[in-house]
Amino acid sequence: EVSNGWESKYEMAVPTREGNYKTDIASTLRYLELKKIKKLIVLNQEELEKNKEELKKKSAADKLMLLLQTNIHLKNMADQLTREIGIVIMK
Repeated sequence: EVSNGWESKYEMAVPTREGNYKTDIASTLRYLELKKIKKLIVLNQEELEKNKEELKKKSAADKLMLLLQTNIHLKNMADQLTREIGIVIMK
């Protein structure tokens, strides 16, 4: 708990839990969204690996393009969210 003299000494308002709830909720939702996107990226990569031989056929080129475009889109979404959250993910 912050001292009663904080505002007068430092001449700034003390943020309260009630005042920060929107920021906390938005941050939590971004983390949940990022977790879901990462799960979708893994599923998409598994689908690419599972159908690797089948996808080499010319008739499966459309499916391959769709899976690759999906992968790129998901990774772009994850990058955007990490920039918004302000975290760096190293792998």
